[in-house]
Amino acid sequence: MLVDLPDATDPAEVGGKAANLGRILRAGMDVPDGFVITGDVHRLAEAIEPRGDVELLEAAIPRTWRNRIIEAVDRIGVPVAVRSSGVDEDGGRASFAGQFQSYLSRQTGDQVLRSVAGCWHSASAASAREYRGDATATAMPVLVQRMVPADYAGVMFTQDPVTGDPSQLVIEAVSGLGDALCDGRVDPDRYRIDKVTGGLRSIDRAAGVTLTPVVLSRLRDLAVRLERLFAAPQDIEWAVVGDQVWILQSRPITVTMTPTGTAPSLIDMSAVFAASLTGRVDVTVSR
Repeated sequence: MLVDLPDATDPAEVGGKAANLGRILRAGMDVPDGFVITGDVHRLAEAIEPRGDVELLEAAIPRTWRNRIIEAVDRIGVPVAVRSSGVDEDGGRASFAGQFQSYLSRQTGDQVLRSVAGCWHSASAASAREYRGDATATAMPVLVQRMVPADYAGVMFTQDPVTGDPSQLVIEAVSGLGDALCDGRVDPDRYRIDKVTGGLRSIDRAAGVTLTPVVLSRLRDLAVRLERLFAAPQDIEWAVVGDQVWILQSRPITVTMTPTGTAPSLIDMSAVFAASLTGRVDVTVSR
């Protein structure tokens, strides 16, 4: 079935990513409009086409559901992002970062249907099964969301993922949709902010982004609210349009430090996270 994002409550039905975003939306924070295609539709298509090929899976989506999905896309408007929302995804024990496929800037109903099938197909990939520790594939809920035309975008951590300092908020930002960060043309600007006072501790300038005091304050406030909402340190994907901050994803921090006290995955994660903010298509992203 299709579940509107404000009604996405049960991770077993809508997956971890969508359930988190639904909770954020109900808590009064800004999340782009969207809906979830539950795993039941995946099962229906796979019953017709068990081999899991993307083109055949897409063709196997029952006509009734094809029409409903296209109607829902028309309702929220294009372009949209089509993203996995696995039942175990974005949980406290495992994030499934980089294991599933996401598709961006989908402009038509047919593109969305093909992208949905691509998300399903990625659920049966060997790497995803190995990560899950289960040889069998699982039905994949899929999240479809309206993309926002970001002026700035990035990721923020509600505690420093390198040092583990719980008082320090780390914000990484690039201009636009994040494609320059994604393809390695620029490194992000990195802001370190006192989570309690909101004071700016340091800035590493790389991308030449100037986040206004208003935006920094709103990001800090949202970080605190999200950490309280989920009762755990969060890594948060965000986008800014004007002075409005949109939350694109929030999940528990699962980064572990190396014996040297550093987390090389911080930079890797930033690049991967930014991919889900870009206007590029057919890319695999961590989210």
